Amino acid sequence: MRYRELKPFFNTELSKMYSPEEMSALWRHCLDFVLKKDAKFLILFPDEVVDKSTLETLKDLIDRLKKEEPIQYITGYAWFDRLKFAVSPGVLIPRPETEELVSWISETMRETDLKILDIGTGSGCIAISLKDRHPEIKIHAVDLSAEAIETALKNEKNLLENMSIQWWQDDVLNADFMKDTHSEYDIIVSNPPYIPESEKETMPLRVVDHEPHMALYSQEDPLLFYNSISKHALRLLKPGGKLFFETHENYHDQVLNLLKFLEFNEIQSRKDLQGKLRMVKAQKAS
Repeated sequence: MRYRELKPFFNTELSKMYSPEEMSALWRHCLDFVLKKDAKFLILFPDEVVDKSTLETLKDLIDRLKKEEPIQYITGYAWFDRLKFAVSPGVLIPRPETEELVSWISETMRETDLKILDIGTGSGCIAISLKDRHPEIKIHAVDLSAEAIETALKNEKNLLENMSIQWWQDDVLNADFMKDTHSEYDIIVSNPPYIPESEKETMPLRVVDHEPHMALYSQEDPLLFYNSISKHALRLLKPGGKLFFETHENYHDQVLNLLKFLEFNEIQSRKDLQGKLRMVKAQKAS
């Protein structure tokens, strides 16, 4: 098989299962992982023969994609905010929507000496990306999963020059969450579990069967984690400190009402690139 034949072969095998947008993303990831080349190479050298080992790797990847295994777990990494994060089935795959949340937080940062807390850090993508963008800030990150903390530490070592993020294992649903921490944070950010268990039936199998349920589902209360995090934020934020959430589009208004009830102010919503209300920012009263 020649290089010019690879993409048609890839599309023929998978296009019935994935949308055009998904196919485009899968192909880019495939080029990076299997071929170790970019699209320009295929254009410049279309008639070069693909070696047997590379072709076998490609076919194996296609077979696993047909079983709806996420490509990020197959390859062991995901791109997020220009950085290559290690991921495994024990951590949630970073999403483009969360990149938009990182960008929004970054836009609001006018000072350099800031303390930020990332709750439910998973792979560490939010904490590490913010630290990469703003090396001078102090970041603490917490997750209930020991595997997530291990993965986040690995990513910090691989992606940052200095390992200066503090990582904790703790349960935000506990009343004594971070009870020994006396830091007052300028910013708290979280992309918490927000999918009710009842929505499993409507979700893609590659999510339900492979991604960690701990990071996805909020039992039957979509506000379970938002309620707990918001109340802890009232204790942990400085006066005037900001709280950022990623939200489920169907429960966005409920998150806004919760924050109003808890007397946060300067509450703002933001849509993602798909036009869906997926982010919120609120401020603790001064």
